Amino acid sequence: MQIFLSSPPINSPPLTSIISFIYAHATFIHTLKNKKKVMPLPVWNPKSNPRDWTHLMPILTPAYPSMNSSYNVGQPQLRRIMDELNEACRILQGISRGECTWANLFQGSDFFKQHCHYLQVCVLACGK
Repeated sequence: MQIFLSSPPINSPPLTSIISFIYAHATFIHTLKNKKKVMPLPVWNPKSNPRDWTHLMPILTPAYPSMNSSYNVGQPQLRRIMDELNEACRILQGISRGECTWANLFQGSDFFKQHCHYLQVCVLACGK
């Protein structure tokens, strides 16, 4: 999935950009860009690789070769992500109608109450 958003007008409020971004993700508006192979590296392409069609939530890397960075997303993870995006979309629509405030969008999450088992991974690296 690649999501392309048109640029909002220059003087539009930030809410306009945020709503279009969240709405596009929440409703899964996808377009695939036809890309030509430059080098003989495998590129994510459901037309040439039927297995790519089975990916639930393809998020393609922007650099060549295009690969699905969310290859391991399954139904439970997709459902959780969609629930959060739909909630954000509901709040943003409320903000645009004046029924909610920005504070509603940035309220703390009850993630740790909803999920008693989770894995936290911390990666530290030294670099030059």
